Amino acid sequence: MNKEEPSKSPVIEISQLSQFFQQGQTRLEILKNVSLKIRAGEMVGLVGPSGSGKSTLLHLAGLLERPSGGKIVYMGQDCELMTDNQRTKLRLHEIGFIYQFHHLLPEFSARDNVIMPQLIAGLTKIEAANRANQLLNMVGLSERGDHKPSQLSGGERQRVAIVRSIANVPRLVLADEPTGNLDPLTSAQVFEQFRSVITGGKLSALIATHNHQLAEKLDRVFKIEGGSLVEL
Repeated sequence: MNKEEPSKSPVIEISQLSQFFQQGQTRLEILKNVSLKIRAGEMVGLVGPSGSGKSTLLHLAGLLERPSGGKIVYMGQDCELMTDNQRTKLRLHEIGFIYQFHHLLPEFSARDNVIMPQLIAGLTKIEAANRANQLLNMVGLSERGDHKPSQLSGGERQRVAIVRSIANVPRLVLADEPTGNLDPLTSAQVFEQFRSVITGGKLSALIATHNHQLAEKLDRVFKIEGGSLVEL
């Protein structure tokens, strides 16, 4: 039998994905028949100019939107057949999100920002706090856990956002310009910690970035051109 090994099976499989919007008589096509498989432990880069559809593809992969056409299969499950509640549950437990801006809750400490998604997922306060401390220590922020976002540097805030994204041990992390708001040196440092977190946890990641130097460090890189996906 030519059955794939479980470890080699795709975490997410995107097939013939299309997304378009109707503006009056004009049909605006963002993505055209995009197909992509990402396997466990693989980090895949996504490059292209602003407006090319990188964020749209991430939103679709993260089940934040439904596609105009095509299919997304996550760990063997056809996401189009899921109810909204099932999609929400899958996002909570299986998918982590990181954005260019950290989106930390300003009134809470770094530790509480990492605890919060775990509580929503059903962990106890003690379990969530223990994991938050472990994750913050992983990125060198064990002594900054009690600080609020306004008391942290840009790089520190983004590191908190990174560990928050994996707090619920997702299989897939979707990152939209995760270092785009940082200076080059801090960007490189944060990216290396991000890569270490992903590979250390044997997670998968799809990363949209304008930074081609960082993209070159990933396992595979694709470019969106005219709504289509081209491997570089």
